[in-house]
Amino acid sequence: MKLKALILISLLAFSTNLIAKESIFVKFGAWVVYWDFNRGYEELRRFGQVFDKTSLFAYEIDSRGFPVRAKELTYSKIKKFVFLAKRKKIEPWLTLVNDVRLKNGRVLLKESFPLKKLFSNKKLTEYQINSIIHILKKYGFKGIDIDFEKIPENLSEKYGNYITKLIYKLKEQKLGCNVIVEPYNGPLPYWGTANLTIMSYNLHWSKTLPGPRSTSKFIKEIVKRVEGDAKGSPGIAIVLKGFLWERNGKVRRVDFSEGENIKINNPGKIKRDEGSKIPFIKFENGDELWYDDVVSLKDKIKTSIKAGYKRIMFWYLGGNPVKFFYLLNSYKKDFKGANK
Repeated sequence: MKLKALILISLLAFSTNLIAKESIFVKFGAWVVYWDFNRGYEELRRFGQVFDKTSLFAYEIDSRGFPVRAKELTYSKIKKFVFLAKRKKIEPWLTLVNDVRLKNGRVLLKESFPLKKLFSNKKLTEYQINSIIHILKKYGFKGIDIDFEKIPENLSEKYGNYITKLIYKLKEQKLGCNVIVEPYNGPLPYWGTANLTIMSYNLHWSKTLPGPRSTSKFIKEIVKRVEGDAKGSPGIAIVLKGFLWERNGKVRRVDFSEGENIKINNPGKIKRDEGSKIPFIKFENGDELWYDDVVSLKDKIKTSIKAGYKRIMFWYLGGNPVKFFYLLNSYKKDFKGANK
């Protein structure tokens, strides 16, 4: 009896250890965006082995909600992206965003009026979904990331119905679907129907006072928004760009690499936000820089894993130092070791 009890305890301990190890596994992904395609593509070419998925931020919508290719992105670039991803054994996905490009070339960001039309018309919905499927199959994408933002709460039910139908139709074609959700506002897909990825940024941005774009505390708070993930494996999007708030009121985006160069050129001036480990510099001329480096990103990745996120997407490739990819590679090695 004692021997059986010892064997049982050993088996339980072993299985518990396996579960604990498997629970730390997380998949990494990153966006390549149409306005910075060349730099993003080059980073994917050089360091793509650290990613499981890459999504091309490439399609906007028209006044009916139908997908329209961003004019800056040629068909040849899309094919080039998909070919590279498959050669690197990374899943190539496509992102559709509710930005509307007008005839004069101006882009209206995160517009809901076309979605209201789309969600309210069954024929339009059917045609739009067929159009999405056609684009995915034409280029060889594995799935689509739906990035519809600033959706009015009164469209919650119609939005839920649309996402449910989209997922059903995509599954028929063996295509995937992931829904990007905002950290605080906006309707969510019906519980348990969709794979969800939450945006963990814009605590501070170009329209606010200086500060971190996200913090570890913020990452832990918003996980509740994606508890309804279809597979119980919610994703999180972590931003790689910072901001420089200038004394004259202008605010400009700062690449990861540029932030590192500014730090090198200003020795001893770097400080870290208490609790979040995020670096910032207050210059004598009144300018203020906040960005993420390897230390703060490592903290965010660690926090994300502990909070229960199983997929981490980085926004976006282009302008990132080699040390960032080395950081992700070190995690990939740890995950492989934990799942042997």
